[in-house]
Amino acid sequence: MRAKNVLPAFCGLYGSCGTAVGLGIYASILTDTDQYSEHTWALVNKIVGECLLKISEVDGPRCCKRSSYIALQIGEKFSKEEFDLDLGTSEYLKCTHYLRNKEECKKTQCPFFPLTEEN
Repeated sequence: MRAKNVLPAFCGLYGSCGTAVGLGIYASILTDTDQYSEHTWALVNKIVGECLLKISEVDGPRCCKRSSYIALQIGEKFSKEEFDLDLGTSEYLKCTHYLRNKEECKKTQCPFFPLTEEN
């Protein structure tokens, strides 16, 4: 229900990647946070901010897969540090979708682009 307003092209139209907003939704549900919460309000914004900063390290155009992989990594680290939840690891993610993203793929500028076909 909370994610219904995170629409396609949210990043370009609202200036905040939907995957980062999704992490905020995850954290707000997990902590039962709303606009009146004290400590958890800041915590929810922190996970969104960390995700957006990491996403901003690679220039556009947008790649939803890249942003999703980044969000997974930020979410895993944040969940472990803040909530003592072990969600596993996505440390070794390699993109398998780059061939279908010819107009937008950053290729070697993307941290998830496989160096060789075998990776």
